Amino acid sequence: MEEVTLLSLIDTVKTCSSAGKRYCFILGAGASRASGIKTGAEMAKEWLEEMEESDPKNFQEWIEKKKIDKNAPGLYYSNIYEQRFRLDPASGFIRLQNEMENAIPSPGYYYLAEIIDSTQNKLVITTNFDSLTEDALYIYKNKNALVITHESLAKYIDALANRPTVIKLHRDLLLQPKSGEADVRTLSEEWKNSLQKIMDIYVPIVIGYGGNDGSLMGFLEKAASKDKLIYWCYKRNNPVNEDIKKLLEKYRGFLIPIDDFDDTMYLFGEYFGYKFSEKTIQEITNKRAEKLVNKFKEWKNNRQQMLDDMEKLSDTERMTLDSFKSLTRSLLPKRVLPEFEIRTTKEQKDAIKYNEIGDEYYFKNDFNKAIEYYTKAIENDPDTARYYSNRGASYHRLKEYKKAIEDHSKAIELDPDRARNYNNRGANYSWLKEYEKAIADYSKAIELDPNRAKNYNNRGANYGWIKEYEKAIADQSKAIELDPGNAKYYYNRGLSYHQLKEYKKAIADYSKAIELDPNNAGYYENRGSNYNWLNEYEKAIEDHSKAIELDPDNALFYSKRGNNYSWLNEYEKAIADFSKAIELEPDNAEYYFSLVRALCRTCDFDNALINLNKAMSLDSGSAICYNARGYFGMKKAKHDKVKCNQDVLDDLNKAIELNDNDSLTGGFYRNRAEYYLYSGEPEKACDDLQKAVSLDNNDGRSYFLMARYYEVKGDTQEYDRCMARMKECRFIPHSSDY
Repeated sequence: MEEVTLLSLIDTVKTCSSAGKRYCFILGAGASRASGIKTGAEMAKEWLEEMEESDPKNFQEWIEKKKIDKNAPGLYYSNIYEQRFRLDPASGFIRLQNEMENAIPSPGYYYLAEIIDSTQNKLVITTNFDSLTEDALYIYKNKNALVITHESLAKYIDALANRPTVIKLHRDLLLQPKSGEADVRTLSEEWKNSLQKIMDIYVPIVIGYGGNDGSLMGFLEKAASKDKLIYWCYKRNNPVNEDIKKLLEKYRGFLIPIDDFDDTMYLFGEYFGYKFSEKTIQEITNKRAEKLVNKFKEWKNNRQQMLDDMEKLSDTERMTLDSFKSLTRSLLPKRVLPEFEIRTTKEQKDAIKYNEIGDEYYFKNDFNKAIEYYTKAIENDPDTARYYSNRGASYHRLKEYKKAIEDHSKAIELDPDRARNYNNRGANYSWLKEYEKAIADYSKAIELDPNRAKNYNNRGANYGWIKEYEKAIADQSKAIELDPGNAKYYYNRGLSYHQLKEYKKAIADYSKAIELDPNNAGYYENRGSNYNWLNEYEKAIEDHSKAIELDPDNALFYSKRGNNYSWLNEYEKAIADFSKAIELEPDNAEYYFSLVRALCRTCDFDNALINLNKAMSLDSGSAICYNARGYFGMKKAKHDKVKCNQDVLDDLNKAIELNDNDSLTGGFYRNRAEYYLYSGEPEKACDDLQKAVSLDNNDGRSYFLMARYYEVKGDTQEYDRCMARMKECRFIPHSSDY
């Protein structure tokens, strides 16, 4: 037996591995300590203390009888375990599970996973019950190990397999692990046979194993030979068990002093060229999270598409029923079929078959194939409305709305009393923005089926598109009356209340929608927007943050939250949110314009100009574009205390001229009013501010500018009134506002 350094061992392993030699790792409880799992000695000490506390007299008698050394509990682990849980062995299993269930592989397991994944050294043999090795392989390498958790599975061990293999000699934590004295006295024959084959091929490297059980130690002793190598790592400055020394004398054995498992595997990893860091963990975690999120989003989008189909193209329900009827027909007793054949022509039977095939392709989202078979159904039976309706539904999914309308019109011609045919055609008119025609179709659907909530909801949505919000609300309220458990109906009515500036009612509807569907990010986003209009910025930020939590890749949510931070003068947070929105949607000019405004208010005009130029390259002709450029020019001039160029006013005028978004109009007039105040034209500023306030009487910034106008005019009473109103609107002037 000889003692060598760890680096000598690692160099040998790397050199000989490249030459084809194989090594396996034998891990004991010491390898799990850094992962949060107590060693056998620590648990044994704990159990001893519990027994002594609960029954001191019998405990002392037992200690003396078994000759237990309380100062070396690890040597008597099995005896102590058996005595501690003798009243109910199952309680011992539970205790072990509780000790290990929250364990996370320590960094050393990363390097171990790299080695057994990337080299031919594929085997780990352990007396531990935990899952740290296989967990590390899955977490860090996305690999599934073959885990042999029971002696009955030993026959499946392939010593030369390319897949990482973990052999648990004392069974798995969840398979009645072996801890009792008799359990660990010897190995079963199944284990011995398989391990003998392994020892003929692999050189064992032992880490964290104290040799305190007879099972593995007994096997290693019987398998010993002077021509076999074994490397035994022990904790530096700790005495080596005499049994281990005797065992190593029977091998070409080497002792290697180490500090701990993690440090040992780190040095292995460094020598083999494996790099591991916080960044590595983050990248691995992000990739796995991205895959999981994408899979969830795919399901969520598919589910939403299905719900949309049911919402707008409710013939899908009928198509499912047709498929069910087809299945029912196939299961009818054969004696019924001849009568069916007498009633149905061959062409009609072929049409039914083609329609069913079309249904299958439709539900597989292969709409072109679906259209092909629905067309064959129509060719064989041109007088059945549902075949046209089905093909129309497929055209809709391909966004070929005009073709869809043609098919639904034919379905109506053949079956004019079916409400769903009108509902389907109405949906396609809506997508073509022919809202009056859509409303007419939905009205006919309601006439034919007055108790169907979706028909009212659909018509209400189209009333909203033509800004007849009272009619929209009436229809949406009827939909809610007929189906009060549908979150989408409350959401849609909330949209209508918002357009009427009835923000509190909108918030009430969005809150009900959230109650019914708490995982819909859009509901939080819209409620947050209404809180914003009420100047309840903290509540708005809370809702936008929840929306971001549910859908962290939605740029709009960051932009909306950034706007609310701006109103609170928390510009650093606003800038961070606008920057995130740009990161997610780098071609959206509006997010750059929002960032420009925030940067101007922090007087960071250099970065503001960079982002303004980027925005202009994306969108140089919109009202928002002219407003942002004019705003930048005005704020820059105020900061530099110079006169504004005529170009600034031209841009602000152009923004107002081009604007067709009512929600932006007040802000555009307010910006021009600020220009007029700075340029010494207060009367023009007053005119613009009156327009701004008439459009949004909760705009605190407009009242602030109005107060400044009255300050110029020397009207202290009106000044005080406007400042009071500004405070009611919760506007806090920033230094850049003066």
